[in-house]
Amino acid sequence: MKISFYLNGLKGKTSIKVNKLFKKENIFNNKMKKNIYYSLTGILILSAILLVINLISNYIFLRFDFTDEKIYSLSKASKKIAASLPDKLIIKAYFSKELPAEYSINKRYLQDLLAEYKTYSKGNVSYEFIDPLAKNETLEEIRQLGIPPVRFTTLARDKYEIKEGFMGLVFIHGEKKEVIPIVKSMEGMEYDITSTIKKLVAPELKTIGFTAGHSEANETDSEVEAYLKSQYNVKYIDTTKEKEIPKDVSSLLIVSPKKEFTAKEVFMLDQYLLKGKPIAFLTEKYVANMQSFYASQVINGLDGFLEYYGIKIKPALVLDTQCQKIAVRSVQGMFIMQNVVEYQFLPIATDIDRTNPITKSMDSLTFAFISPIEITQKDNFEIKPFVKSSRDSWCTEKVFSINPFMQTKRTKSDIQGPFTLAVTVLPKPGKKYISYFSDKTPVELAKLAGNVQIQKESSDLGRMLVLPNSGFIKDNPVLFLNIVDWVSQDEALISIRSKGSPFRPLKKTSDFVRILVKYLAIFLMPVLVIGYGIYRWKARNTIKKNLKSLYA
Repeated sequence: MKISFYLNGLKGKTSIKVNKLFKKENIFNNKMKKNIYYSLTGILILSAILLVINLISNYIFLRFDFTDEKIYSLSKASKKIAASLPDKLIIKAYFSKELPAEYSINKRYLQDLLAEYKTYSKGNVSYEFIDPLAKNETLEEIRQLGIPPVRFTTLARDKYEIKEGFMGLVFIHGEKKEVIPIVKSMEGMEYDITSTIKKLVAPELKTIGFTAGHSEANETDSEVEAYLKSQYNVKYIDTTKEKEIPKDVSSLLIVSPKKEFTAKEVFMLDQYLLKGKPIAFLTEKYVANMQSFYASQVINGLDGFLEYYGIKIKPALVLDTQCQKIAVRSVQGMFIMQNVVEYQFLPIATDIDRTNPITKSMDSLTFAFISPIEITQKDNFEIKPFVKSSRDSWCTEKVFSINPFMQTKRTKSDIQGPFTLAVTVLPKPGKKYISYFSDKTPVELAKLAGNVQIQKESSDLGRMLVLPNSGFIKDNPVLFLNIVDWVSQDEALISIRSKGSPFRPLKKTSDFVRILVKYLAIFLMPVLVIGYGIYRWKARNTIKKNLKSLYA
């Protein structure tokens, strides 16, 4: 009886426990179902939010760009040009699917950039990415457009392979087409796109002129020349043969003449300015021969004309301790040695007017064999310096040897800097401007003018730019193109072109500070580590002593 009672009791307890377990399992299952339900609901809500954000982002573009030059965002000029598009512009990006990592980054950056253009154009810009290798018809089409294949080396299956790919852009606006054959890098991509759009929608190109007939340095870099011809009609005007500057020339550049302008030619420049047309003077006082290391003075016949407008280019050269380093070869016996020296005739200018559109995004400029400018302000127009040498500069008027191994040191008798290296001349509104030749007799004027109508005064004067150097064009084409655009009063692209990584040279310090920093860098860290070790050692000894005294 007792055994059966015990077994029945045990059975009853077991059934109660099983029931409790089932109840707990049901509760757990219900909670699991609820959690799964809430999770799925949350995922659906999050997906819906992301979908809505994605749809909104097609119409509202938001990007946070913390770089100084805003190199990952469209500039105001690009936004303005995109917003002013009169009708549809189609951009076809022909990019191969398989590209090396460095080119894939360019593709991603281009996608973001084109998305911005589309946003700011209010839908007038549409774009698509096409893999040319996917279809043979597309491949034939881009070859006809002039987009060449690019060869690159890739590492696959433990060996190097040479492959071909395409990275080109085609812009279609109505019946007009423009092509960027190869998208080389992220740098300058925005500029290339905006300048292409600007060219497509422009009714006609402006004409810029370069004087000829005085051994001018009109041979520029191929990329510079390509840009000029893509944005302007370029004319070379031989002033020794012409009677006047052609009327269709909207701006004129005088680049490094080696021969003298005659009075008749200067008269042509004078009359051109009085018609409200701008001129840029990139005229050196010295021409350097880097083979013989000698400099010879240039007489170009423009000094009196420039001085009339308050600008005097001194017959001297600027030297500066803040200068460019150059590699110079020297022969020592049977050996050819290469030495790197600081060349004071190549001053690095960091005193730059950032309010001037030409140099707005520039932190430094290097000029070779540049002369200082003296300014005399006039009432009728405003002369603004926009580049100056450093305080450590000086100038020398007796220039003969420019040998980098025989550089002269600054003395107390030398004229100390800073010196003005580049200026702009802007007319003041409501003023009258009188001809440089106003003191000439009618007979003298008739000889100068010939059959051309003489303009003795004007209410309009063309803007001027004076920079006594032209050697920078090959090394710094951005500055030259900015000058061309500024003179042509076409400043929309200047801010885009100048985007890039800024140059911030270290400030010069005294020998004492340099030695102090050097030895601090060597000894400070070991001293700190040793000091911390001694502190920890003493702290542990103190703890041990306290424990001994406590449990003694």
